[in-house]
Amino acid sequence: MVLSHLFPEDMLRAYCLGFAETLTARAELEAGSQAKVRSNHVRLFADGTA
Repeated sequence: MVLSHLFPEDMLRAYCLGFAETLTARAELEAGSQAKVRSNHVRLFADGTA
């Protein structure tokens, strides 16, 4: 394990930016999944027969 304060600043910055980009991409995927689930729910259960 390497402590973050031992990394060169440019390496730490690159790591943090990559982490932030990955987190943002996953959040966007999750938001898209939630929207799809809501849409399917409305479509499937709107008439009350499912």
